[in-house]
Amino acid sequence: MRHLTPPQANEVLGGAKEGGSKLDWNALSGDVRTLRENVEPALLNMTAQRFEQLKEAWTEKRFAAPTKAEGLAAAISQTGVTMIATLDARGTAIELAKLIKGGADVHEVKRRLREVEKNVKAAEKEQSKKKDDDDFQEDMGGTSGMLDLRGGLAVSLADAQDCDDDTLMMLSKGVAYSLATGTEPLVKKLYLQALLHVPEHAVAGTKRSLPPIHVLVVDYSSIYGTDCPAVDTIIMDDALGRHLSWEDHQQFLGRLRRDGTAVYTSRHTLRCATLGRALAGEEEETEAQKLQRLVRAAVLCSVAEHKCDKAKSVAEVNAVQLPKGHTAADVGRATLAAILELTFPAPKGLVGDYAALYPAAPPGGEKELPQLLKDLRARLAAFQPVLAKGLE
Repeated sequence: MRHLTPPQANEVLGGAKEGGSKLDWNALSGDVRTLRENVEPALLNMTAQRFEQLKEAWTEKRFAAPTKAEGLAAAISQTGVTMIATLDARGTAIELAKLIKGGADVHEVKRRLREVEKNVKAAEKEQSKKKDDDDFQEDMGGTSGMLDLRGGLAVSLADAQDCDDDTLMMLSKGVAYSLATGTEPLVKKLYLQALLHVPEHAVAGTKRSLPPIHVLVVDYSSIYGTDCPAVDTIIMDDALGRHLSWEDHQQFLGRLRRDGTAVYTSRHTLRCATLGRALAGEEEETEAQKLQRLVRAAVLCSVAEHKCDKAKSVAEVNAVQLPKGHTAADVGRATLAAILELTFPAPKGLVGDYAALYPAAPPGGEKELPQLLKDLRARLAAFQPVLAKGLE
């Protein structure tokens, strides 16, 4: 059954309907044993002609060209929970939340929190004046101490005050994280609630709605054993994925309970996950590595040939064919890294004129320091327009 999508099973039984959702089991019940008992006879009695027809139709659909998402935020599912595996779960969760539209930013969260605190203080003041009014106390106590973060998600004032502003902003965007140790109590509670969420279309009907927390960012500790029925998209960040074994990747892919999408940020890591590291081939150069290599070569060429001439140095870097999607800030960062690299001995394997640009040995002592700083200032001045543009 795991090899058949719901539309395929319906097509085998002749129960597919036009315009139906791809998640509908139109002709089947939800019990796995019943599904197998219904589909198995249809497969055994299928004619060769019918088999070839289905094979051709399904092959064309199955091997459609993969889609490419621009960044993690664009890959988040709009129909279910998204699970993202990375090295720094908290840092990734906060940075991702800043890119997600909707919810509240840090300033809005702080404004809401101040408003709730003001209401609570006002309620306490009124209660101190009317201690004998039980109805008044009950009404105020039920409404004044909750902070609304997003639709369907409100937390107590005490819990909100225990979290920093970035955490509250993250939760308002529907994002939570899980660490092996050190997860904040409120975040952990909301993360566990998201794990227990059962999507409505898995029970009955086709209606789908996202739970308040619908993006779960996890580290390696959650790859094994984490079970969430609502997960329909998993994303493996290459910062973690490149260090995992084939077995680790298979466990992570197993987090998809039903039909879903697996997103890898590196084609090489995807090949390792599906074929194994032995058959994946050599690791490809990333876009960031390519940018660093090209800019570094331009900086070395400029320093060697133009002796820190500002106009020619800038022209050398501007002539670099940058990988798609990189900004002036990325170029400035790579340029600064290349300039600082020249203050240390040449990397192993670098010979010829470029190797002569590096000091023969690490600067040792105060006598070498003035000349080192002089050379560094000259190179920074030569590439000042490139660095300044990256800071705009």
